[in-house]
Amino acid sequence: MADISVEIILVQALGFVALALGVRAFLSHDDRRLKLFLTAQSLVLCVHFFLLGAGGGAAASLITGIRNFSSLFAKVKHAAPLFIAFYVAFGVYSYQSWTDALPICGSIISTIGFFYLNKIPMRLCALCATSLWLVHNMAVGSIGPLLMELLIFTANVKTIYALRQNSRV
Repeated sequence: MADISVEIILVQALGFVALALGVRAFLSHDDRRLKLFLTAQSLVLCVHFFLLGAGGGAAASLITGIRNFSSLFAKVKHAAPLFIAFYVAFGVYSYQSWTDALPICGSIISTIGFFYLNKIPMRLCALCATSLWLVHNMAVGSIGPLLMELLIFTANVKTIYALRQNSRV
């Protein structure tokens, strides 16, 4: 049986902290609370992916944390193209394999959703982005965030359903 180091356990534990923050975020019906929890989640993921040696995931997570926080302020909606440009530039610079493109594409989709949409359409963009991150996390061996994306996907579908039901009442 292979020895598991304390460092690996701590790195994966950070992934599980991000998992809890992400699930909590998508259970919120309040867009502001959703974005605050996702900001915290992204910063934890940045450290997690950096320690795993997944530079693409770390950088995309850092930009995403800044983006999520910025999207809380209506006056910065014009900043969305700037964030998209950062993602594209970083994606071109860091591209080594197809897995590097996944967090970049997912982050661009989320940016569009977070800056220009709300309620169900915003969450549908997040659902698409979650799918891309899910594949990325499987590819880089990120256990907590892999489970996180599965749970976020489920929580997001549940919230979309609830929001849709509430809009019919």
